[in-house]
Amino acid sequence: MGRGPRRALIAGALLAGAANALAQNPPASPPASRADTTQRDTLAPHQLYDETFAPGSGIIPRVTLQAGMVYRIETQPGEPVSVSYSRLPAAEPLFLVPLGGGGPEASLSASFLVVPRTTTEYRIDIQWTQSEPVRLTIWTDPKEMSRWARMRAATAGLPAAGLSVRAVYFGPFVRPRWGFFLSLPRGLASAYGVEACLAVLPRGGWFSGPWGGCALALARLTRPDSAGGLWLLSIEPRYEISRPDAALQQSVTFTLGIGTTVGLAGTESNTDYFAFGFGYQVATRALGRHLYPEGEAGLLRMQELGAGIEPLGKASIVPHLTAGLQYRF
Repeated sequence: MGRGPRRALIAGALLAGAANALAQNPPASPPASRADTTQRDTLAPHQLYDETFAPGSGIIPRVTLQAGMVYRIETQPGEPVSVSYSRLPAAEPLFLVPLGGGGPEASLSASFLVVPRTTTEYRIDIQWTQSEPVRLTIWTDPKEMSRWARMRAATAGLPAAGLSVRAVYFGPFVRPRWGFFLSLPRGLASAYGVEACLAVLPRGGWFSGPWGGCALALARLTRPDSAGGLWLLSIEPRYEISRPDAALQQSVTFTLGIGTTVGLAGTESNTDYFAFGFGYQVATRALGRHLYPEGEAGLLRMQELGAGIEPLGKASIVPHLTAGLQYRF
């Protein structure tokens, strides 16, 4: 037997053995996290409600919706709607996400997505703006439902908020005025102290996007040379520019606040300030799961708010430095 036929017989035997092994031990299916979601995302929506109402009929549609399901509510022609609890009509309506209309013109239809909080009966209030009948349809939306499930899975177990305590330094800015109507030279004085911040975390349990920051920050600063102390109340949104899995979290920050001086001596009077600026913040998880050291450097415009015949006082552009710890929960 030549080499050619012999090689063909050997190859045939190997293929037959491999086929027999696969038949007895089929390959394991991919994990659910890697499963193809094409079929799940393209399932046909299920129509739950379809009625037509005339203006002035006084009929309020009511339908039972399940918690955690994503529903698409459509009106033709396009009329805005609100969804609230049937037994508690005075309660705050559920949040609706508006979508693009289904027709060539926005006035032909209006579409909204809603995710009910609890399984109960809801009322649909049509806000009439036209005098013609409106067709109301409600569908389950499997594609949006799977997207919602993936978003919830991506943020499951992540911290949602944080509490920061940090040291703060402000560069020299204008000192409080001397007297009520006078505009005498007052010089500059720096400030330093402690700031507390209640923060919403970007890419956390509440917000999956890159926006977050201090929903409320309160700083107590001290100024030397009898310039009095300063309370500063501010909001400090931030936009995270680093990758979600980066060890060093980097953000661009913005500050908007208002402050007032306290504990002044002599002939000085209280002075109010308006603060606006931006900065660069870094944070890293180095002290366990919940404690994050963080630091920030930026520039602030400290604008003095005048009084009496001086409606707007002096302004200073100052460096702004913070360093501290954030506890995330």
